[in-house]
Amino acid sequence: MRVLPIRSLTADAFRPFGDVIEADPARMRLINGGTTERFHALAKVDVAGEGRRQSLTFSAASHGPSPIPST
Repeated sequence: MRVLPIRSLTADAFRPFGDVIEADPARMRLINGGTTERFHALAKVDVAGEGRRQSLTFSAASHGPSPIPST
């Protein structure tokens, strides 16, 4: 069996293969009553069509109170 070494993933080392997407804390916003961290527009996505834009957003959620109170 071939053993592969574990190496840190860095943007410079990965550049020949593409972009590394990182959740930058400076770009994080709290949403959903503070239970979810949203990292907005981490990468641009190429799409067909003039004037079309897409972006990649990552969210990390924690569970809220249980049971959920209703008002």
